[in-house]
Amino acid sequence: MGTSSAYGGPSGAASLLPPWTDLEVPALGVPLAGPPAETPHPEAPAASPPVIPVITWDKAKAAMTRFASSGGASTTLGRRRLRSAARAYVRAHNGARGAAQAARHGRATAQRLGAFLGSIVEHGVAATVERFRLQDFISRRPEDLLAAVLDIITPPGSEPEAAAARAAGTDTLAELFGIQEGVEGNTLDAFESLGLDDIRVVFQKLLANYICERLVQTLARKLEGQATADVIRLEQDIRAFVTGTIELDLQGVNPLHLDWEGEAGRRFIQRIYQDGFTLISL
Repeated sequence: MGTSSAYGGPSGAASLLPPWTDLEVPALGVPLAGPPAETPHPEAPAASPPVIPVITWDKAKAAMTRFASSGGASTTLGRRRLRSAARAYVRAHNGARGAAQAARHGRATAQRLGAFLGSIVEHGVAATVERFRLQDFISRRPEDLLAAVLDIITPPGSEPEAAAARAAGTDTLAELFGIQEGVEGNTLDAFESLGLDDIRVVFQKLLANYICERLVQTLARKLEGQATADVIRLEQDIRAFVTGTIELDLQGVNPLHLDWEGEAGRRFIQRIYQDGFTLISL
């Protein structure tokens, strides 16, 4: 989150990304692919556009400011204001679907992480290391390997949403690698035994980390100049709220054998991001 430092990744080297990872990510506000819209009959009167309430970022930021001013989520008022702020964030995107569509780097990161872990589970560590050109990092420190994997799963970008995706990827990989502490030899070896519940937890953590980053970014100006302890406390409150709210339902989907590089993978990620934003806005 805002208090964590993201690994910069390997520098001065050719990209570690295989060709297929150059995913096509929809631009902000562009609906995902779907059935073509019907063309109205030339003689029919034009239908009136639906009335969509105008909800600006000012309202979302103001809601986050009220939360910060309330002293955090340690009080009933603070918890209520935090939930109101999360709801305002989602409304600023015209709903959970819009918020999920706007999370283009977040979705791409999740899809690439799924492909990476899926490759390990299905093809093994050795084949995955070769496919993603990680041979030079296997014998290095775990944090060097983490940085290399992070470079694979996070698409480039300098805007705040891209920064949130990279920070979320960093936090998630750090937790995932941390779970494997004490593993002899290759740090990736233990990932071959990942099960369905493990994959669910990984995506739940990634989604929660991403949403936390985006909410903290909304609060960023209010946090300027505040004591470090206060900033950490507010960020911890946001993380506790989001992680305690999001519970992914993978019923009917087996991510271990999902076609991550195709339409099925894209739709799965869109669904879990939309579900996550729906849950925090209830």
